[in-house]
Amino acid sequence: MSVPTGGGKTLSSLAFALQHAAAHGLRRIIYVAPYLSIIEQNAAVFRVALGDTANDLILEHHSMAEPGNDGIAHADDAESEAAQRLAENWDAPVVLTTSVQFYESLFSNQPSRCRKLHNIARSVVILDECQTLPPGYTSATCGMLEQAGQYLGCSIVLCTATQPPWRQDPVRLPTGISSMREIAPDPVELFRQLRRVEVTWPTQGAAALDWSEVAKIMLRHPEILCIVNTRRAALEIYRELVKSGVEAVHLSTNMCPAHRLHVLSAVAAALKAGQTCRLVSTQLVEAGVDLDFPAVMREMAPLDSIVQAAGRCNREGLLNSQSGAGGWMRVFLSKEGKMPRSAWYRNGAKIVEQDFLACGREPRIDHPDDLAEYYRRLLPTGDLDSQGIGEKRSDYKFRQVAEDYRIIEGATTPLVITTWEPARREVDTLLNDLRRQTSRSVYRQLQKFSVNVYEHELRQAASACVMDYLPGVNICSLPYDNAFGLVIDGVVSVPVF
Repeated sequence: MSVPTGGGKTLSSLAFALQHAAAHGLRRIIYVAPYLSIIEQNAAVFRVALGDTANDLILEHHSMAEPGNDGIAHADDAESEAAQRLAENWDAPVVLTTSVQFYESLFSNQPSRCRKLHNIARSVVILDECQTLPPGYTSATCGMLEQAGQYLGCSIVLCTATQPPWRQDPVRLPTGISSMREIAPDPVELFRQLRRVEVTWPTQGAAALDWSEVAKIMLRHPEILCIVNTRRAALEIYRELVKSGVEAVHLSTNMCPAHRLHVLSAVAAALKAGQTCRLVSTQLVEAGVDLDFPAVMREMAPLDSIVQAAGRCNREGLLNSQSGAGGWMRVFLSKEGKMPRSAWYRNGAKIVEQDFLACGREPRIDHPDDLAEYYRRLLPTGDLDSQGIGEKRSDYKFRQVAEDYRIIEGATTPLVITTWEPARREVDTLLNDLRRQTSRSVYRQLQKFSVNVYEHELRQAASACVMDYLPGVNICSLPYDNAFGLVIDGVVSVPVF
C-alpha cells in the first residue's frame, strides 16, 4: 500500500485487512509498527473504528503494555496470568505490536516467543512504515515473510510512503517476496493529488550553513520544524534560538518517553491554536508522529528520511491553493555535516547529493519513480544480509540466528530518572511501592521515566547511578534538564532514533 504521508494509511490498511480476512477466511489482523508512539496513537484509532469499548478485540503487545516475564514473583501475578497468556499467544482478533517484537519472534528459538507463531498463521500482517527495517536485515526478513505467506498462509501488507524494493530479484534480492501487487489504485496519480509541499534543494556550490544561520532562518517563521542528524546539532540550534530571545522547543531521545509525549502534546496543541512554535528535533519525528507545520527544514539525509520529514509539513493540505502546494520545506547542507554512524544512512545521503543534485536533478518526493531509483542505487552499497542469517538458518544454527537477528543495534541500559522535576514525586511513589511489594504494573509505569544509555555513557555516569537499586531497576540522579533531557558530562545522552 503505497500512500503519501498523511494520506490515511492507518484506516485504509485496517479496512483492507478486514475485507481481505473476511473474503479469505483469515483469523486475525496483526498490525506492526516501528515505534511505540505509532502503536499507542493507532491503537486508539483502531478502537474507535472497531467500537472496542470493552478492550476485548484489540491486544497491544510491546514493552510498555505487556504483562512482563522477569521470573520475579509479583503481587499481581494472579490477575495478570490470563493477560500473560494472551500476550504470549497473540490470541486476539487484532494485535498491535512493535517491529522488534514481531520480527525477532519469527527468528527466535525461545519457547515464550515462539508460542505465538501458530497464531501468526492465517493472519493479515500490516507492516506499517516498513522502510524503517535496517537494510542489512532485508534479505533474511524478506525470506521469512515469503515463507510466512507460502507456508503459514499469511497475507503481508507493506504500508509506507517510501516503499522499499522487497520484490524477489534473481540478482539483487533472490530471497525477496515473489508475489506482490499494489493495493492503492494508481500510486503516481495519488501522490500527485496529495502533493502538499514545495521543496527547496541546495544548489550546486551552495554554502553550507552553521547552526546560527539555521536558527536565523527559523526566526523568520513563527511555526517551523527543523530536523537534524545528531543530538548535538539539535541542542546547538536550540541554544542559538534561545540566545536570540525567543521561545523554542527541543525534542530528542535524550528525554524519557513521558517527557517526549508531554512535549509532543504541547507542540500539537500550540500548532492547533495557531501559536508560535519553533521545534528542533532529531529524526524521531519523521515517521508516525502526527504534527502539521507550515514550514520544515531538513538537514541533508537519505531520500526516504527527507520524504518522511516532508510528511510533517502541511500534513492536512489546508495550505494548498489552486496555484499548488502550500507547504514549504528546505533541505540544507550543514557545516558540521555529521551523521549517524550507520553506513546505510551516510550512503543514502551521498546518493541524494551525488546521483541526483550533482547531476542537476532535484529528487521528486511526490513521485514513486524517483524513490525507486534511489533504492536501486542504495541497496548495492551494502550487504543485505549483514549478519549471515540466511546461511545460519540453512545450517540449522537457530540459537545463533536468534542471537544475531537484532534490528536495534547497540546494547543499552535503561536508567530510571529520579531528577525530572515534574515526575519526581510520581517516580518516588512508584519506587516506594516497588520496595514494599514487587508488581508488574509498577515496573511498566517506571518505563515511562527511563532513558537508555550506551555502555560508555554508563561508565561516565557511574557515580550517579545505582545499578539494581531494586530487582531489575537502575536509577540515575544525574541532572535532567526540562528542555533537553538527561545530561552526562555536559552532553545530552541516549541514542538518536
